[in-house]
Amino acid sequence: MAERRAFTNRKVFITAMIETAGAFDELDAITGMAGIDALTLGPADLAQDVGVFGTPDQATAIDAKRDLILDAARRHGKTCAMLRFSPEEVRKSQEAGALLLAYSSDVEMRHQGFSNAMKRLKG
Repeated sequence: MAERRAFTNRKVFITAMIETAGAFDELDAITGMAGIDALTLGPADLAQDVGVFGTPDQATAIDAKRDLILDAARRHGKTCAMLRFSPEEVRKSQEAGALLLAYSSDVEMRHQGFSNAMKRLKG
């Protein structure tokens, strides 16, 4: 059992979600923590926290924060992950150096699914 636990612990991949402006004040400390394998940008929560959610400035502000996360990850030898909401955002993050990319969210996927179903039902 101890061997199995040790093996499993070696396979755990831990990512820190960066979703607040305050996290950027401690970005190097977070990134440098032993056991943290990756940083993940949480764009919707971050946009809300910095006051740009739903504004024309949202994409620019999130891209600037994305670049800070990518830079910190590179300096500390960590992986960078991103949750993005459009194919264009995914492509931009990939080109910028993000390795793990998640498209959309569970809430958005459900919303799209229900919206599409309602359109089909209404004809």
